Amino acid sequence: MYEKENTAREWKVYIFVFLFMIVCAAAIVIGGEKIRFNQIVLRGFDGFISFVLLANVLYFWRRSKGIAFFSGVFAVLNFMMVISLS
Repeated sequence: MYEKENTAREWKVYIFVFLFMIVCAAAIVIGGEKIRFNQIVLRGFDGFISFVLLANVLYFWRRSKGIAFFSGVFAVLNFMMVISLS
């Protein structure tokens, strides 16, 4: 029972962090016209997101394969996006 509660809490934290990253990215896109962000700042933010996702894969590898899998998929997609925008 305790392990199910931990898994549910981990999923809630994961979903919250993922939604927070989406909100941050949307704020950068929407506010990008008014505030001139340097491209290096945007690439740094993307790199930070990729680093967090990869750290998430390593952290959840033994605890929850589902979270680790989705983190890995999102990290690869983010890396592809950074490479295509460079």
